[in-house]
Amino acid sequence: MRKAKGYTDNFVVHFNGSRNSIVSELGLERIRKLLKVAEKCNLNMCIENLFSKEEIPYIFKNIKHNRLKICFDVGHRNFLTPDFDVLGEYGEFVSVLHVHDNQGKKDDHTIIGEGTIDLDEFAMKLAKCDNIVLSSEVPAPK
Repeated sequence: MRKAKGYTDNFVVHFNGSRNSIVSELGLERIRKLLKVAEKCNLNMCIENLFSKEEIPYIFKNIKHNRLKICFDVGHRNFLTPDFDVLGEYGEFVSVLHVHDNQGKKDDHTIIGEGTIDLDEFAMKLAKCDNIVLSSEVPAPK
């Protein structure tokens, strides 16, 4: 199968597992090592937005690498960091988009439109992004 021009495979990573995660130089060193592997494998390494609104700015301030990207999870923003505008501030780095909705209280993974995500705002910001891989994260019908 041929890829579209300019398309690169992506792998998505979670760098924090709780609200208590901290940013550190050790974390940056681990990311740099992963980026070397990503480069050898012709992959983008996409950091998914999770609990921390400090993590993405810290990483992108300290590491400049053409394989360093973001997996923007619209549902995570809605309930974990509603005051951190990942698409508005870092949209140029978004390479993967996880699409699902929720009520802003937990990671429900409901269908877009069944939760409280502001779809107009989301669509306007998404329209400014290029070459994004879309991934729907909703449960299979029962």
